[in-house]
Amino acid sequence: MKKAILIIVWLAGVSQVNAQVSSDSLKIRKNIIKTDVAGFLLSTVYHLNVSWEHLLSRKSSFETGFSIYKPNNRIMFHHFDLTGEILYRRYFNKHNYQMKGFYLAPFMEFKWTHRHGYYDYEYEVYDRNPYRKIDYMFINAGLQTGYQWIYKKKWTIDLNLKAGINLYTDKPVYGYNYNHFKPVKIIWGGGLKIGYKF
Repeated sequence: MKKAILIIVWLAGVSQVNAQVSSDSLKIRKNIIKTDVAGFLLSTVYHLNVSWEHLLSRKSSFETGFSIYKPNNRIMFHHFDLTGEILYRRYFNKHNYQMKGFYLAPFMEFKWTHRHGYYDYEYEVYDRNPYRKIDYMFINAGLQTGYQWIYKKKWTIDLNLKAGINLYTDKPVYGYNYNHFKPVKIIWGGGLKIGYKF
């Protein structure tokens, strides 16, 4: 009788441990916070990028983020960009609920640019007062592709490339000669993002 009770207790303990292990193995990390390190390593500009990716289904996710871009260019000339973007990612691999592997991601990008300072002669400004202040906005859309690796279930590396077109450009204001303004029609870029999954 005692042996039977001990066997039942042992089986119940084993079942509980297995259930706990199964529960832990099914725990899904649905979010990734990441930053683009390419702007720090490969560029001469001041660049900060932060983004958040959230799991939607077995092979899809939603990502949104922002970038601050400040080139270290001409003296007396100040340039500042603020960009926000949204993406829908679709992964093409056998890893379900992992946000891992090759993906395609249509995106939309909203960019605001502010410039002020004294322009040089490259801009063909010959006024008595060459000081200018400019504010304008872009709306872009396109497709991003890339590959995301996951290490130790928590750390991520996201290598990506993107290309798109300009959908809308707001006319610059505050004393700028619009004839000198040439909006970019085709956009492209890439990045190397390091992230933490939780």
